[in-house]
Amino acid sequence: MHSIGKQYSFRSILRCHTPGQPLYFLVPPEVPEKLKKRRTFMSIVTINGVEIGRRSVKPWNEKWFVELTSKHLITANVVEGAQLRVKLSLAQAVPDELISALEANGLAAAWEQLTAAQRRALAEPICDAKRATTRSDRVNRVLNCLTNDK
Repeated sequence: MHSIGKQYSFRSILRCHTPGQPLYFLVPPEVPEKLKKRRTFMSIVTINGVEIGRRSVKPWNEKWFVELTSKHLITANVVEGAQLRVKLSLAQAVPDELISALEANGLAAAWEQLTAAQRRALAEPICDAKRATTRSDRVNRVLNCLTNDK
């Protein structure tokens, strides 16, 4: 996983706001402050020494939180109410191979025209791919999408 800059360590508790919804943990407000973030941002998360991977850090009233799926809970071997040792660093928002492809194909301006949510939705599947061929296929899908929208 590609992270950018400093890693922040803190303790939190795994919580449930509404039954049936994903569990979450709170992020101390000084972390997004230090990162100069005011909106949702991507991070690389490690819980109790187990890397969970890319997760969105989202604002909620005056708080910040990260949701975890059941897969993440199993991977980290945690349950609701668990004390968490969290390490969080800023994730690279756009994969290097996508940046290169956008520039090489003259589509960087088209990429910038997309909303932050649209860019995130297109970039995340590339970041999630484990194999180089899958990443390349997904980069090509983004290029085709942007070319067809011209």
